[in-house]
Amino acid sequence: MNSIVKKQQKKKATIAFADVEDKIFGKIGTPQRLQYDAELNEEIIGELIKQARQKQNLTQQELATKLGVHKSNISKMEHNVKSMRIDTMMKVLNVLNAKVSIQVTLPTVKKKLKIA
Repeated sequence: MNSIVKKQQKKKATIAFADVEDKIFGKIGTPQRLQYDAELNEEIIGELIKQARQKQNLTQQELATKLGVHKSNISKMEHNVKSMRIDTMMKVLNVLNAKVSIQVTLPTVKKKLKIA
């Protein structure tokens, strides 16, 4: 290969996203990484709630009315403004007719707990 091709290949080197996460947020298991992972999961849940609500042609107000909460609570859930309690999340998902599956894996226990 000529030197130009080799230079182009070096410039196009890719970095795995997991490596970027490790560099920016720390290795898995560190406090900073645990915080990042928790916030990312909340962001994903909020977006899934929003998509499910929109797919059912519900406004935030209509969903709030079904849940007996203020519209601002739905907005906060969808935009990850505040953490939501697990019982609140389950109520929202129930109203949206979502199927929920939770898997808990503990490092000291060999069995997995799966709730569906």
